[in-house]
Amino acid sequence: MTKQNNNEVYQISTEKIFDEYISSPSIINKLLLAHIELEQITVCKIVNEGLLAISRDPEFMEQLAICRLNADHFYDLLNSENVNAAPTILFYHQAKIIDRVDGFNQSDLLKKIKLHINTIGIVQATEIKSNSDVQIEDVENKIKKLLYSSPIILFMKGTPASPQCGFSRQACHLLDEHKIHYDYFDVLADENVREQLKKHSNWNTYPQ
Repeated sequence: MTKQNNNEVYQISTEKIFDEYISSPSIINKLLLAHIELEQITVCKIVNEGLLAISRDPEFMEQLAICRLNADHFYDLLNSENVNAAPTILFYHQAKIIDRVDGFNQSDLLKKIKLHINTIGIVQATEIKSNSDVQIEDVENKIKKLLYSSPIILFMKGTPASPQCGFSRQACHLLDEHKIHYDYFDVLADENVREQLKKHSNWNTYPQ
């Protein structure tokens, strides 16, 4: 596998290397353009110049990867994807073909690049939000288990033997003075619980 001088457009020599490339961690979540070319066809050179310019565009460079495949060396790929001419540009995301441009149509190419980059960005943002929602749900379940674990539980900073703030110390002193049995949870030991409990109880300070 060789690179062009801008270190962003790869020329891949075999189908085995290509299969490894599209599944690599640095590529799989990007939009990958695979240009199937023949060196003797002039329009393929024009396409390469256009792809090189696109790869340097700040709007795309972080989310886009581009490679070149010599059609003479990719018979299985051409056959499986019904590629009958060069240039053909195959669009990949997560190692799967999601679109293509047959021939050279720069406006269509740019339109599809923008469409798929925006779609990928929305999906990734949704996945991040989904993961965050799952984490919040897990913390909420932990808080509920703690609340049901004892008739009285003190969420405090530190422990009764070593309170880490004056208010926590005073709360422990009052409970001990009145001989009230209680359990405790050190919120300094779990930042997720500490932050989520404020929302759960609608109270921003500790102890509680």
